[in-house]
Amino acid sequence: VDGAGEPSQAETQFTADAGGTPIVSGSVITLHSQSHQAFVHSTPQGEVHVGNTHCVGMCGDDWKYWLIEKQYSGNDKAGSSMVGRSANDVGQRSRTQSRAAADMLHEMGVSSRTLLREGDVVTLQGFNTQFLDIDERTRELHCGRQKLGGAPGAEGGAFAEPQEFLVHRIGVSKVTKHNQTIRKGAQICLKPMYSGEMSGTNDYLKSVDGGLEAKGALTDRDVVFTIDLAPVAQFIEPLAHELSDG
Repeated sequence: VDGAGEPSQAETQFTADAGGTPIVSGSVITLHSQSHQAFVHSTPQGEVHVGNTHCVGMCGDDWKYWLIEKQYSGNDKAGSSMVGRSANDVGQRSRTQSRAAADMLHEMGVSSRTLLREGDVVTLQGFNTQFLDIDERTRELHCGRQKLGGAPGAEGGAFAEPQEFLVHRIGVSKVTKHNQTIRKGAQICLKPMYSGEMSGTNDYLKSVDGGLEAKGALTDRDVVFTIDLAPVAQFIEPLAHELSDG
């Protein structure tokens, strides 16, 4: 080890969570707000809260689970995830590491196409509720697919498509990083997508006063969330209690 490295070299990059379990499309996850030190959760009424401050007659942590499903890779439209660099810039070592990672995933029975990566577009569905969506007027988050031309849950009309979100990983430069996989314990931020296009620069999901709004800037602490995998037994337990009570 010496101090002669260049930022463009793969040998200069160290990722603390590189050995963590990859997040796969179809996983049940939790999102933990770094600024509020609380989980993002839905309610049976379709509300979305951060923490238990506004919970009445329920424990928010029982509803902190989300089904994440990858819709497509945001890098597909760019043609390549190697922004601003040629293949030669990555170097032979990076290609060797990529092949080794692919072999490991094959042994685990995981397809690389289902892995969640930097720049992927996903949907989120609340535990025992509906898809995470945005109120176009207030920019507040709720669970429930909005009727076209109406409020969430309105009678009649067709449902709008589930809201899509672009996933960004926090803490590593987009241009120079080589491992783009989102792993257990990674810090991420989420940005709404509209008709396949990104929203404005100040539309990141942000925890505010016990709720969630699409009003955050990338420089705000409140837009950072820790993504984690939820064990099956953990999120089935509260549902079992509800079923036993009738």
